[in-house]
Amino acid sequence: MTQKWEAKWYVQSALRYMYKVKFIEVNTPWARNPRKLAQKTLHGVSEEKIKEMLALWEDDFPIPNIINCKIRNQKKKHCRRNIN
Repeated sequence: MTQKWEAKWYVQSALRYMYKVKFIEVNTPWARNPRKLAQKTLHGVSEEKIKEMLALWEDDFPIPNIINCKIRNQKKKHCRRNIN
């Protein structure tokens, strides 16, 4: 998942069944290095595709931001940030 809208269904489902939700982001020196990530992938994801995914990466993944996420249209999916 790179964007909040992708996590929304999973978070809502987990909360509905009283699971705790915790997002953990890897903290390695190569975590945002497309070339290194392409070398390490077990799924054959290309370096170009990884670059595209990193360009869409959203860092603000608190649960309220995901729950308040709205899909604006089918071509471009964006979430508004929760300002609290």
